[in-house]
Amino acid sequence: MSTVLPIDLSLDRLLEFVATIRAISHDEIGRDPFEAPSPNADDPAAVLMLMMAFHGRTGTDIRAWLHDQPEAVAWRSAQPQPSPPSIMAPVLPFRGACCIPTALPGIPFGDGRRIWTPAFGCYAGTSWQDRILDACVARGHTWFEYQISGWPYRRDYPELLLDIPRIVADLARIRSRGIRTLVAFRDDQGADLTYLLPVAAATRGLVDGVFGIYEVNGVLKNADRVLDVLVQSRALWPEALLGVHFMDLVAQGQESYGLVDFGRAVREAGLNMLLFQASGWLQSPSDVAARLADFTRRLGGPRFHGYPTLSHGIVLAELTTSRTYRDWSETRGIAYSDAVRARPMATDGGVLSVFPTGYLDGGTP
Repeated sequence: MSTVLPIDLSLDRLLEFVATIRAISHDEIGRDPFEAPSPNADDPAAVLMLMMAFHGRTGTDIRAWLHDQPEAVAWRSAQPQPSPPSIMAPVLPFRGACCIPTALPGIPFGDGRRIWTPAFGCYAGTSWQDRILDACVARGHTWFEYQISGWPYRRDYPELLLDIPRIVADLARIRSRGIRTLVAFRDDQGADLTYLLPVAAATRGLVDGVFGIYEVNGVLKNADRVLDVLVQSRALWPEALLGVHFMDLVAQGQESYGLVDFGRAVREAGLNMLLFQASGWLQSPSDVAARLADFTRRLGGPRFHGYPTLSHGIVLAELTTSRTYRDWSETRGIAYSDAVRARPMATDGGVLSVFPTGYLDGGTP
């Protein structure tokens, strides 16, 4: 008698199942259930979870099953609880790097070497999280870019499910090192953030800043929908700093989808900062600095051309990430960021530009 599966099984789908089961297992039992000599008759967990996936069970179903297994209960009880930080990093200046190339040889996922902070949750319950945080502390980082759920970068890392206990533990672990948390959202849910309501309820006091949806104007392609997302974000985390991240703000035509009405964003959502992005591997530091100065005059100064002043200014969020993720060294990325920040302030229309309020893409403190 043949068995008919309720899914279309392909190699890509099978690899997705394996990656998801590995991620869930890292969260729930702290190990890889596919690592030899498992799976076997004494440890069939990986096979059982694969069979569940083959029969249409979701990642949430599989996680719930594993969560209740004796091994998972024992593993959780053995984990040390993060202690509260004695001293939190100052809010300003922003110092961080979402990508630190070649920092941790042997780290699972990605290229096996880089730190990619949005993927922090993929290492839940493992010593890799401590090693990631050690590297950030050693570099003087004060903010940590953390993705709540979704794919941290294409399929280079396992999908992060909306697992509230994991998210709470992750954020507490980051803050236990005195580093502030900046949370980012997945970009495939549209403009409706209601799926984050239970997360926000559980993480008040653990979220210091909201990064939001990456390149939100390119995702939503409508300035009113961008504003709506900002208003929702403020309602979710009323006490956190609120930022907005757009596509490359230097390249021609990248404002074609519009940005947002900054005046309304400040009045209606309490927008605090612009998370500035450029394509540093295509643009000179001088060109990026000139565009950055334009934005700091408009949003970091005294209401130039009627723009509001953002309380926490313009942060260099991404200048070289796409290249440090692939082939630039950390030193090269930092040198570029430092060159942009070293450009002198410039005057336009009698209004002087101001310096950015920090970096989230690497830099020299």
